[in-house]
Amino acid sequence: MGLPHLYAQKPLSELPEKERNEILVDIAQIALKENYPKWYRKNIRPVIVPRVFAKVEDQKKGPLALPDYVKNGDIFYMVYLYYDKWYEEKFEYDYTARVLVVDKTREALSLHLGGCNLIYSLLKKKKK
Repeated sequence: MGLPHLYAQKPLSELPEKERNEILVDIAQIALKENYPKWYRKNIRPVIVPRVFAKVEDQKKGPLALPDYVKNGDIFYMVYLYYDKWYEEKFEYDYTARVLVVDKTREALSLHLGGCNLIYSLLKKKKK
C-alpha cells in the first residue's frame, strides 16, 4: 500500500497557499483513511505548519528513519487534523492525526494518531 499522489510533482511550496493547503489536507486525510480508518473523521479543522528539516543525519536510523532523499534545509509540513469531539471520544490529543508531509515529493512519511497517542512510519507500509 502506499500513497502515490495523483497531483503533479511540483513542490508544494511553489503553489499558492490555498491550493497547497487543500492538497496537504487531502494527503493527510488519505494517509489516515487508508492506513488507520478507525481514526478517520470527516469533520476536522486542519492546521498546517511549515518547517525545515535539520540534523537529518541523526534521523536516518530507527523506526521513524527519514528516507535518503531528505536533506538538511528541505521543507516539510506538519498537518494537524484537529477534531472538535476529541474529548467526547476520549482521544488523548485534540486531533485525529498529525501527518508529516515532505514538500518536494508530497509524500506522507509519518502519522501520529491523536486518538491513541501512537506514531507510525508510513514508509514501512509502502515496502510491504
